[in-house]
Amino acid sequence: MIYKNSTLNNNWTFLSDIKQKSRLPNALLFHGSDGIGKECTAIEFAAYVNCQQESVESACGQCSLCSKIKSNNCEYIDYIFPLPKGKIKTKKDSMSKSFTEKTLTEYNYELKEKLLNPFHSISISGANTILINSIREIKKKLYRSTDSGIQKIVIIFEAEKLCHPNQEAANSLLKILEEPPSNSTFILVTSKSSLLLDTIKSRCIEVFFQKPSISQFDMYNNLNPSSINLYKLLDGNIKNLKKLTDSHINQIEDFIKNYHIGIRNKNIDLKLISYMSKLFKTENFLFQCFIQGMKHYYKDILNLNIDNEKYECTFKFLNSYKIEPNKKTFDCIDIIEQFEKDVLIKLNLDLSLFNLFHNLKASS
Repeated sequence: MIYKNSTLNNNWTFLSDIKQKSRLPNALLFHGSDGIGKECTAIEFAAYVNCQQESVESACGQCSLCSKIKSNNCEYIDYIFPLPKGKIKTKKDSMSKSFTEKTLTEYNYELKEKLLNPFHSISISGANTILINSIREIKKKLYRSTDSGIQKIVIIFEAEKLCHPNQEAANSLLKILEEPPSNSTFILVTSKSSLLLDTIKSRCIEVFFQKPSISQFDMYNNLNPSSINLYKLLDGNIKNLKKLTDSHINQIEDFIKNYHIGIRNKNIDLKLISYMSKLFKTENFLFQCFIQGMKHYYKDILNLNIDNEKYECTFKFLNSYKIEPNKKTFDCIDIIEQFEKDVLIKLNLDLSLFNLFHNLKASS
């Protein structure tokens, strides 16, 4: 295997079968929740397809081809993900114009980290879309002849960004999928398949990834025991689990306990809004954990009143409370989800935070 101690998911039987029977499609679409191993599986499968050890059920991780993949030096596997435009001015420009010295350093570092850590999130400064130039360049490469028996694999991370903020890259990819070059397979990986063009999805074999089981999730948990149910808080997202620290957990628990006291006493003030605004800019991951924590706080309150004895709270300290939900408790979850949408479309953060806490105070 490419990744040490990697746990192959339930889709591996299907993927192994199409490889063993030499029925590789021109395009696969790996979709499901974020952080559950789709990207890891794409890389493992790309290696397995061309692994020189025919008898094994996954990539051997040791042959010359597997070694090249691990060192990011394999000519038969390409990775596409969002990049900044740099000096690119037209769709015919070479991708080399996208790279400054800083971007190239970031690019090499991010890919190296990805091949070391399956749950590393690739992120390049100033990148928010997949460029049409990336698709056009890979098209030229795919139509060149290769060694007999070799399958060329193109893995597209964050595939939904083929379509946003415009559809140029998506339309270019669609033309390739309509007349695919021989011995080539695209693997599109996304947590937001609804944003992909239907015409692209119709040309892919879809592979849906379920959330990991609690036991699978816990295999990646090296944190100290805590009073927070991390599987619930993170919705089974292993990628976020790997980002989490013991310090984060303590801060999340303190925040929710203080929020519980404040919201019960209707004591939510501008200091909290200022604190959250600063946190958004300095520690965005922790900010997101706080928002998810608030959402689970209200879910705990609702579920405790349905089955107080059997329900396991996300925040265990709530098990000792009997908090009666009111008619507006459901609204609190909707209010938080609306705030998440506001942040996504980059509305004024301070105003959105003010509306969030004002509406939560009124509904609690």
